[in-house]
Amino acid sequence: MEIRILSKHGKGVREIAREVGVSRNTVRRYLRAPDAARYRERPPRPGKLSGFEGYVHQPAAPLTILTPDALRLTHAPAADCARYDTLRRAV
Repeated sequence: MEIRILSKHGKGVREIAREVGVSRNTVRRYLRAPDAARYRERPPRPGKLSGFEGYVHQPAAPLTILTPDALRLTHAPAADCARYDTLRRAV
């Protein structure tokens, strides 16, 4: 029902999809079919480092420059499964 209300307020398909958290095709389907099945919100997916959060966020020796090699030395298990950019944002 929320999709139809947002559409009546003049919002576009992309904007509605972004706001409600469904795909654009889902928004189109609900706007075309008045008896479309009710959508449900999906649970958030875990991040790439979710299994290593405790390890990545534990205090490490202060580093002035975060190079890929320095991150691999201080966060060895997490470095094996994630890209350098992902680790740098987490630290």
